[in-house]
Amino acid sequence: KFVGMLSSIGHESPLEHCSFTFAIEGIDRATSHQLVRHRLASYSQQSQRYVNLGEVFDFITPQIISDMDSFYGTEHVAEFEEDMKCIHSMYKKWQGVIQKFVEEANYPTYGMTPEKVANENARAVLPNACETKIVVTMNGRSLLNFFEHRCCNRAQYQIRELAGLMLEEVRTVA
Repeated sequence: KFVGMLSSIGHESPLEHCSFTFAIEGIDRATSHQLVRHRLASYSQQSQRYVNLGEVFDFITPQIISDMDSFYGTEHVAEFEEDMKCIHSMYKKWQGVIQKFVEEANYPTYGMTPEKVANENARAVLPNACETKIVVTMNGRSLLNFFEHRCCNRAQYQIRELAGLMLEEVRTVA
């Protein structure tokens, strides 16, 4: 009640003394880019630079594409999945081409392996649909701002859904 009273009169600084940490999976890079725009937080995100996506390439299909299938009775989801397979093939192709070049040309790697150099550069073809994992820590005041902006109907579906799930967790704990 005391913190609620302070917040209601605009005195939100006491909320900065509590923090919440979330381990988030199953979001795409586009959503993580929106998330990290909330600067007063700490983030640890899965690297596309060091992770080899040659074998496992997970992606998130936007909800609107599923909605198109429901509306039109068509196969937009399957088409999207085929496009992702093509992009994954491009990634693997460039991974191999770059790694071969680095090895044959004795290209400077600055302590990295040729594979790491290839991963780092081949990721240029990857889409925002790539699945990522991220750990986020925000204090209570930053979370209020986050919820105000990302629970709004104008927010993109996936970030709005994530914000709603985070809000549920905060309500459970706080």
